[in-house]
Amino acid sequence: MADKIHAVEYFGIEVNGGDLHTAGLFYNVSTPTASITPPDWKAWNDQNKPENYSAAVQTSWQPVTIGRGLDDSMAMYKWFDDCTKTGATDDNLKDVTITHYDAENNAISVWVLEKAFPTNYQASAGSAQSGEVMVDSITLSYKAARREQ
Repeated sequence: MADKIHAVEYFGIEVNGGDLHTAGLFYNVSTPTASITPPDWKAWNDQNKPENYSAAVQTSWQPVTIGRGLDDSMAMYKWFDDCTKTGATDDNLKDVTITHYDAENNAISVWVLEKAFPTNYQASAGSAQSGEVMVDSITLSYKAARREQ
């Protein structure tokens, strides 16, 4: 049973162990989502009746989207741009750590995306009349994810 439910105050993003707090103010992130699809494999048994057989399951990880306030750092965009030029190669596949923090700066959950690469980059439109903060978002696909905390 849980001792305490935590509210998320802010996020930390690290790419290959390098801290990207300087890349901007991260204000939202989707968490990893996976589904397991067992194959539906049937064959006729010795009594000439259909029978389900066990086989390897397939895990499908859904992309994660990270949003951040626009600043003068180009780190996330440059990573996306590199992938548009070369595709997802060993040189630009990165392990991404997403840490959720509470108001007391305690890590309340840590996710590691293994061999991640950007598949979408979007800069938000801005309005000079509203004074709103411009936001960039990047979508990451990855081979697998694991929760470390």
